[in-house]
Amino acid sequence: MITLIIILLTAFVSLWGWIYYDIFRKSLFIPVVISENKEYFRFITSGFIHEDFVHLLVNMIVLFFFGIYLEYEFISIWGKFTGILVFMGFYIGSMVISNLPIYFMNRRDVTFNSLGASAAVASMVIVSLVMNPLKDICIYNVACMPAAILGGIYVLYSIFMSKRKNDRINHDAQIFGVILGLIFVLITKPAAILKIIEIFTKLF
Repeated sequence: MITLIIILLTAFVSLWGWIYYDIFRKSLFIPVVISENKEYFRFITSGFIHEDFVHLLVNMIVLFFFGIYLEYEFISIWGKFTGILVFMGFYIGSMVISNLPIYFMNRRDVTFNSLGASAAVASMVIVSLVMNPLKDICIYNVACMPAAILGGIYVLYSIFMSKRKNDRINHDAQIFGVILGLIFVLITKPAAILKIIEIFTKLF
């Protein structure tokens, strides 16, 4: 339920930004502006706007499949109220924390700006994969694909696009989002990490 609300809110804000450029510009993650004007809200608002429809669609499809699973996983671990709070905190926290290294690396670069929910989505993907690496992602229980494959494609795509640096999508933050997700699982559910190690040990 919370996942669907986040998707609808993100789609609305992105559309709003496309229609009204001032909203779009004011929401961008621009380290120089953040540093000079103390506009720290951009750490969050930049995660709710997207470059174009394809960028929005890819992120929201991935968030839909992995976010809904993770939402229920958190609820099963911490209970409904706490689980929802942890889920929301993790999503927003991933946006902020994953952008911190980007902020410090580019706070003097007047040309740098970025946007998108990719860092938070990448965190969701990696946490889902580590908690349940053998889970299948299915569309109406007909077309199914192992979550590990879908998630792996998404992460590899992020790394590939990070090397190209030909758009405003914050691919570097996606990589930091993956690292953050691994740290989160290591702290909250270390047994999942051991399970991954066990699976790889059996495979190789």
